[in-house]
Amino acid sequence: MPFRILNFFLLGSLAALMLLGLWIVRRPLCIDSRVVERVDRISLESTERVWKCGVNQDVPYSPWMATNLPQLQAEVTKTERALQSLAPFKSPIRIVIVAHRPWVYRVHEHTVFIGEELLASEGHLSRGLIKNWIRERNEIFGEGELREEVYADLLQMAIFGEFRIEDLERGLKTRLGAKWPQVLKEAKSYCASPWKLSEHYELCSKDIALFEKQAALWSLRPLLSTALLESWDRLGVFEKVQGLREVVPFLGADIEDVFEQKTQGLEGALVTLATFERDFESRAQAAGTRLQKVSLDVKAQLQKMGFQGEAPGVEFDLLVSSEEKIKGDEEWLHDLAKFAGRNAKMKVAVRDETKLWVLPSLRTLDVKPSDVLKGRRLTVLHCADMSFEKALSYQNASDKVLFVHSCRPQASHFQRW
Repeated sequence: MPFRILNFFLLGSLAALMLLGLWIVRRPLCIDSRVVERVDRISLESTERVWKCGVNQDVPYSPWMATNLPQLQAEVTKTERALQSLAPFKSPIRIVIVAHRPWVYRVHEHTVFIGEELLASEGHLSRGLIKNWIRERNEIFGEGELREEVYADLLQMAIFGEFRIEDLERGLKTRLGAKWPQVLKEAKSYCASPWKLSEHYELCSKDIALFEKQAALWSLRPLLSTALLESWDRLGVFEKVQGLREVVPFLGADIEDVFEQKTQGLEGALVTLATFERDFESRAQAAGTRLQKVSLDVKAQLQKMGFQGEAPGVEFDLLVSSEEKIKGDEEWLHDLAKFAGRNAKMKVAVRDETKLWVLPSLRTLDVKPSDVLKGRRLTVLHCADMSFEKALSYQNASDKVLFVHSCRPQASHFQRW
C-alpha cells in the first residue's frame, strides 16, 4: 500500500512538472508577420494585444484573439507577401481593432484603425495594408484622395484575383459596371452603396449631410475602377506579371501632378475625370509598356461608358430643360423616369436652373447655368411666353429642339420626341 501511494505521488509530481514545463515554454498568441508589428483590440473596458511572433513577447491570454487571429493572419499574410514581392514596406504597421466603434476606419501614420464590423467585412483590412504601402511609394497619396482609392482597387484585384468589398450591414458587395453620368450620386445614395470609402462608413451612419458636397466626387470611383480593372483583366498572365513590376515606378513617378480632385457637382466631376486620365497616362509612360497598354484601354473603356474625355459638357440622348423650378414630385417627371427605365440604352436627363436628374434614378445633382449640358434631342418646357432671343439661346445645346409651352407639362409631350 505505501509503495502504491508513493507511485501515485511520483506520477502526479511528474505530470505537474510537465504541465509547468509546457507553461514555461509555451508560445504566446502572436501574429506571424514581417510587416505587422502589433495587433491591439481596444474597448471601453480593456486592451487586448498580440505582438509579431519574432518579438516573443508574453501577453495575457485573449479569447477574442484566439478565435479571430487565424482569419486576420490569413488576410495579412496574403496581402503583405504580394506587396513585399514588389517592394518592401519601409516601416512596421500596427493594427488597432476598435470594439466600441464597429464601423470606424482610418489609415494614419502606419496604423490601421478598424472597427469590428468592418474587420468582419470582406476586403477592408487588406486595403489598410495596401494604402500604407502606396503612401510609402509617393507622399502625394494620402487620406481622402480618389486616385489612391482607385489604385488600391487595382492592387486588391491583382493580389486576390478578384475585386470585392463587402458592406456587411446591408449585405452588399461591390460589382464592376457603371455609366457616365448615371454613376453620379447624391449623399443618401452614396452612403447606401458598397462603393463608399471604408473611411466613410461611420460618418454615413451618423450624418449623411456631411457628404452633400462630396458625393458626386466619391461616386466616380466605380466608373474609374471598372474601367481600370476591366482593362487590367484583359491582359494575359505574362503581361500581368510584367505589369505588376511596373506598379512601383508607376506610383513613384517623378512627374508634374496634374490630378485635380474637385467636389463641386457636375463641373467638378468632369474636371476630376479628365485630370485622372491625364495623370494615369503620364504615370504609365514613366512606368513601362504594359501599363501604357492599360492606359490606352482605360480611355477607350471610359468612352464606352459615356465619358467623352475633355470635350466640354455632357451629352444626353434626350434632355428636358425646364424654365420653371422642378420640385421632384411632378407626375411627368416620374413618368419620364419609367420611360428611361424601359429604354436603358438611352441617356435621359431633366434639368432646371440648379438641379439635374439623370433618369431613371430620381437622384439630383447640383448644376449651374454655366454647365454645358447637351441633348441629341432637347425639349424646353416653359410656362411664360418666351422671346425669340431666348429661344435662340438653345441653338448650341442641340440640333433638334422642341419647345413645349405649358404650365402643366405631361410626359406625352416629349416621349415620342
